[in-house]
Amino acid sequence: MFFVGIAGSRKPKDFSIGDVIFPESVLSYEGGKSEKESFLSRPDVGSLTYAILEIAKAERKKDDWKMLIQNSWKTDSVKADIGIIASREQVVEHYESEVGKILTKHFNHTSVVEMEGFGFAKTFNRQGRETSMIQAGIVRGISDIIEQPSNKDEDNSIDRRPANAKQFASDTPAAFAYWLIYKTFE
Repeated sequence: MFFVGIAGSRKPKDFSIGDVIFPESVLSYEGGKSEKESFLSRPDVGSLTYAILEIAKAERKKDDWKMLIQNSWKTDSVKADIGIIASREQVVEHYESEVGKILTKHFNHTSVVEMEGFGFAKTFNRQGRETSMIQAGIVRGISDIIEQPSNKDEDNSIDRRPANAKQFASDTPAAFAYWLIYKTFE
């Protein structure tokens, strides 16, 4: 069982438009204690099937899965990688927004943000013995780059949302998910 969709990159040097992330875990970043002057993080973690993660770790290093990408996208620089996803019910537009600051302070190891993966992972984890024979994973394609703080020394010429980015970012994780299914039952 795969949950496939799009996400936003917090770290464009790690994940660019069209790249694919397969998470080793999905963190819910909204949990915590809000005090007068601070926020104390209490994250919840959703995890998925270890066997699928291991297959993804091996297959991300190969280019074979790219032959399954639909349409005529230029896929030379597209990659799949493992990472950690920050997930909750908010769209994060800027690195220095309220949520962006929480992510930077408490969850700086996350590379990608999205909104549904944590719910999928927690639902899968809570099914108990009924899911012992089911394998599950999340595959996300990067459709946009969260706006970064301006730094005169860095190249800020990255197009955060190029034309057709959502379509491209939907095609790449679909190809990788299909490839993982193939490799699982090969």
